[in-house]
Amino acid sequence: MNGRYDGSSRFPPGDRFGFFPSVSAGWNVMEEKFMGFAKQSVQQLKLRGSFGEIGNQVVGSNFPYFPGMTPALSGWVDDTGVRASSLGAPTLPSATLTWERMRTLNGGIDLSMFDSRLAVTFDIFNRKTFGMLAPGAALPAVLGIAAPPQNVADLETKGWELEISWGDKAGEFAYGFGFNLSDNQTHITRYHNPGGLLSERYVGQDISEIWGYVSDGFYTVNDFEKGSLNANLTGGKLLPGIPFFKGIAPNPGDVKYADLNGDGIIFSGNGTWQTLATGRSSAPMRAATSSACSATHRLRTSISTSSSRA
Repeated sequence: MNGRYDGSSRFPPGDRFGFFPSVSAGWNVMEEKFMGFAKQSVQQLKLRGSFGEIGNQVVGSNFPYFPGMTPALSGWVDDTGVRASSLGAPTLPSATLTWERMRTLNGGIDLSMFDSRLAVTFDIFNRKTFGMLAPGAALPAVLGIAAPPQNVADLETKGWELEISWGDKAGEFAYGFGFNLSDNQTHITRYHNPGGLLSERYVGQDISEIWGYVSDGFYTVNDFEKGSLNANLTGGKLLPGIPFFKGIAPNPGDVKYADLNGDGIIFSGNGTWQTLATGRSSAPMRAATSSACSATHRLRTSISTSSSRA
């Protein structure tokens, strides 16, 4: 068990200190008498788990709770031809700025077999970050200053990792190789975005997601009414049921995008998550999320080999 009580001058008085505990435990099953039958082939079988919390004080400037004014040179000169120095309007600080907290729960298995030549490690984890800095509630535009960042956003990461390695000797020649496979996903679980704007973070967003249109090949002359294309293969009229991008007249050879809601029109919608989720627009970005351009899983594999003389 461990406990940290950290303080930082980056935060205002009253919010400078935070307590961050952690605990871990492990059980080597092979040390138990009932596992004696397997000790010749299994050298280690350890179950382990841990829970811990740590704070993040990197929140921008050294004293973000003080209003700051940015120096600059004015756009005019004085009688001597020198540009006068000026200061911008002070920023609006947050009165409750404090630590971001990262809470991690981890479980794992360590297995060693065949005189420790084969080693297998598997980990699964869940990490939650609480109180991330993000824009707070919108302020009236007449204020003339952007809303200060506040501890108003959370995210969660779930993942796992598998590592397998083998090491042995052939005479005086030592060799080894390893294999690693892992996957993790991160989602926003709290964020102030009542309008559901896709230009900002939103609850449920996968940090690695990709938005885009789904390609459906190219337009051909068979997509246009017979005789409507001119000698340059432009200016044609599409056949009924052939989708087109709103406001753009396609020509043979142009990229055709899939019409995923069946209204025959491809366009970006109004850029909000709520409209896309309810299907009230033909925004192809929603379809991209649920099909070919869906949120990517960071899936990594690596194989390494090494050899040396003993």
